[in-house]
Amino acid sequence: MNAVEARYVPSTFSDFLGNPFIQALTDHLAWRNTSLIEALEQSDFSKLVPTASRGQRDLWLDSLPRNLFIALPQHLRLQRLVDICIRSGYVRSVQLHKQAEALRGIQEAYTRMQLTRSKEIVRFNEVKHVDRSLPVIALSALSGMGAGSSIDRILRLYPQVIRHSSLPHGEVLQLVYLKVSCRKKGSINDLCADILSALDACLDENHQAHPGTEDSNVNELTGQVAALLRSCRLGILVIEDVQNLLSRRNGRAELLTFLTGLSRKCCMPVLLSGSLVLSSFVERELASCGHVSVADTLLWQPLPRGSEQWEFLLSRLWRCNVLKDSPVIIPQEINDALYAYSQGVIDLLVQLFVLSQKAALLRTQQTGGLELLTRDDLKCVYEEAFARVQPWLAALRAADPRALSRSPDLGALHQDCAAFAGRCSTRLYQAVQRERPYFLEGERALAALRYLHLSCSAEHQPLPPEAAAKLRHYSKAHPDVDLGELIAWGVKALQQAH
Repeated sequence: MNAVEARYVPSTFSDFLGNPFIQALTDHLAWRNTSLIEALEQSDFSKLVPTASRGQRDLWLDSLPRNLFIALPQHLRLQRLVDICIRSGYVRSVQLHKQAEALRGIQEAYTRMQLTRSKEIVRFNEVKHVDRSLPVIALSALSGMGAGSSIDRILRLYPQVIRHSSLPHGEVLQLVYLKVSCRKKGSINDLCADILSALDACLDENHQAHPGTEDSNVNELTGQVAALLRSCRLGILVIEDVQNLLSRRNGRAELLTFLTGLSRKCCMPVLLSGSLVLSSFVERELASCGHVSVADTLLWQPLPRGSEQWEFLLSRLWRCNVLKDSPVIIPQEINDALYAYSQGVIDLLVQLFVLSQKAALLRTQQTGGLELLTRDDLKCVYEEAFARVQPWLAALRAADPRALSRSPDLGALHQDCAAFAGRCSTRLYQAVQRERPYFLEGERALAALRYLHLSCSAEHQPLPPEAAAKLRHYSKAHPDVDLGELIAWGVKALQQAH
């Protein structure tokens, strides 16, 4: 179990003061948007050096789709909503169960701990009326709009498990979030089993051993799951791919029964994420259910052409252009082509942008000319890699409302994109192999010269021509010297030149 030790920081919002479960969380409410955006976009992939070769740039582009995240206003709205719901859930949890011995003991222990540190005691705010309905956030998103990756980025801002070991009452574990996905053709029983399995993974426990996991009816199994979620002080339950459950016969009724059962024993919020089918479930079933309150409904559809979000996304994406002769500002022709071939679907836009650059690198290596992204490069990717989604994109382009209800197989599309990327990389490597300078014999000499060039670039110095000439001469005179010896000899020549 990877639990972090609780560190209590007073909340900047008065309603959240005095609650150890809230004050152990980072106070994102006090963050500026710039800090929040920076945290959401944080990634481990490195930047390219200005002297990167075509091969290095081609390899870097392969890592871009899985590492790049550009925070848009819709992501910030979802993060704020999730954050407030988590904190409000902990407030309601105390109020609804304040007579329970365990929670009352935690509050008393936390109060005693405050006395040892300060004379000021902050207690839970007393609320005369507490809403007992289960708060639900519904995120309906078109395939390719990045709902799953956005949720992962938001949850990453929180530690999943927090250990409260400094409370005199004894060690308490707090599970901030739990995320599960509905299986294809899966039932509510499958969902409950997956929740228990996820709890096992997070808390190193074995809830699968509880009787009735496989054969219990929905009410019994939901009651078991709800009791366990309450005992681990869960902040929010995230259920993805809800459309898989809703597409089953009686799936809507089963999901409604599940949420109603949770409301009887839990008060933590639930985030439902799925395709646009989810929005109709929220409007018809959830809206009329007295045990469930819809905290908010978010609808993520393709970005409109020329909209502020589209232009912002494109301007940020253009910074990842690795073609050396590209203009600073994206040309309108390329802007229009990117929209025509992606229709504002974020995942398709990123794939199109990456693959078209790989195609441009290959084209300029084979035929020469300026390294520029052209409409023909984009069209090539659209025709070869996007063949599976072309009918769907054509329906979006024609504003066919049925296109929004159909979800393309993005898994198969990603396989096609990976195959296209592999072909470009292979052909680029073959083209580089054929293009050998007359003065270099073999890859070892080319690699040694690149090593010296990068060494000089790191020290902001040019590569002396005499050092390069000596390396070329030495390489021709000693064809059997391995790369390590050749580099060592080149470093000495470089030192003599300086």
